[in-house]
Amino acid sequence: MNPTRVFVIGLDGATFDLLDPWIGEGRLPHFKRMMENSTYSRLESTIPPITPPAWTSFMTGVNPGKHGILDFFTLKENSFEKVLVNSSHVRSKRFWDLAREKGKKSIILYVPLTYPPQKVEGVMISGIPAPTHGEFIYPKEMGGELEEKLGRWWAEPDGDKLKDLREETFLSEFYQTLETRFKVANYLMTKEWDIFVFVIMETDWMQHFMWGEKDRCLLPLYMKIDGMIGHFMELLKEEDVLLMMSDHGFGPIQKTFYLNPWLREKGFLVSKREWGSSKEKQDMGIFHLQKGPSLVRKIKQLIGKKRVGVHWGKAQAYSINGLYSHGVRINLRGREPEGIVIPEEYDQVRNRVMEALKLAMDEQEGRRVIEQVFRREDIYRGPYMRNAPDVIFVPNCEYKLSDRIGDKIFKKNKPGGSFHRPEGILILRGPGIKKGKKIMGAHIMDIAPTLLYLLGLPVPKDFDGKVLTEALEPEVLKAYPIRTEDIPLEIEAAEFVITEAEEKEMRKKLQGLGYMD
Repeated sequence: MNPTRVFVIGLDGATFDLLDPWIGEGRLPHFKRMMENSTYSRLESTIPPITPPAWTSFMTGVNPGKHGILDFFTLKENSFEKVLVNSSHVRSKRFWDLAREKGKKSIILYVPLTYPPQKVEGVMISGIPAPTHGEFIYPKEMGGELEEKLGRWWAEPDGDKLKDLREETFLSEFYQTLETRFKVANYLMTKEWDIFVFVIMETDWMQHFMWGEKDRCLLPLYMKIDGMIGHFMELLKEEDVLLMMSDHGFGPIQKTFYLNPWLREKGFLVSKREWGSSKEKQDMGIFHLQKGPSLVRKIKQLIGKKRVGVHWGKAQAYSINGLYSHGVRINLRGREPEGIVIPEEYDQVRNRVMEALKLAMDEQEGRRVIEQVFRREDIYRGPYMRNAPDVIFVPNCEYKLSDRIGDKIFKKNKPGGSFHRPEGILILRGPGIKKGKKIMGAHIMDIAPTLLYLLGLPVPKDFDGKVLTEALEPEVLKAYPIRTEDIPLEIEAAEFVITEAEEKEMRKKLQGLGYMD
């Protein structure tokens, strides 16, 4: 079609389960105006429906087996050490990379997994996780311009403040961040651009903590965002396309399912009590104990570090996927650092784990815990499928997951708890887009090819996503057929080292926002 500009608003974790009632009550007039003149759909997320793989599939148009991002962490090769991922771990081109190759200008704001920022023809400000004092804006001089025009412009929630459990502290942090980011987006809209992406993370963050107070705490947030949407709609040109989407949905949960204790109960994992790591011992002076009053204190500290770990010499399967833990790894000899399952028995052990998961029961509630169970090759394709857990599953929506090893398999959550659901939102509005049309089957991987088509650019044949033709007027598709090309997508591994201080700060923010224990 004729080249147009595309403005994307990403609402992390937004769901029609919240929006539909509020729109019906007249609380969100600009959301309503958008939907009345748009094509809309529930948007299927990745499996699992979590921030890192979902947003990366949004930006790349491919599945995690091709782009390589499965969680906020990856494991070092030949090790159980978790490494915080960053944009250099993404192995497939983003749609803004492809647009830049064709001379298009992009402004990309706060998309997760964009630190360090990529070189774009335009502006990029990194999303989570990013350190406060890192190089999180490209080009660097744009930071000086924003400071001159807006004053304080860099906005990230303070990890230390988020440890404060008082509601007013949470709300203050989130609203301050949102206000500052809106000012930045509003200013940068005056620049020249073809693609503008503005991701609002506060929806997800507040839903994690405030789901039980939807009308009192979440509705005011969405009303504020509704006003921002109205403002953006006034600034856009008549020929611009406005696309709103979320990376996953949201809903209430009742319990946490502890996967490793369950594996232990089923005979796949053996645990043991162990002391802290060698580094923890060294930090406490256990290798250099001096006589005196501090000796007893240091010994008490060390005893406090005693914890439950995996007996690797006896474990056939385990979970070590970070907070989300939607998978099980087989302790395979030759691949895992202390693997015991020989390759000839891999399929047998994996099949036994899968059958056990299908039958996993919460006896107290009288219901199954797992809805779907997959081999990794059932849902992922590509060279980085090898980094995925051997077994991947979708839990019953009433449960969230943890890889912690303790005594309990289930734990009741506090009232009002919530977590991600597989279906987000998609609203698409503008010239050539059908009005008032609900479509089915849209996937988050479809966003990148659809954006490229709307920009008048060719679509790579190797995309896993497709152009959402159901959203487009037939005469548009007839006049401007979809063009596909053999465009190389894979990116060579990049070297980028995060300092120890930066990683510590980034982990603290992720902990404060509920992304990791």
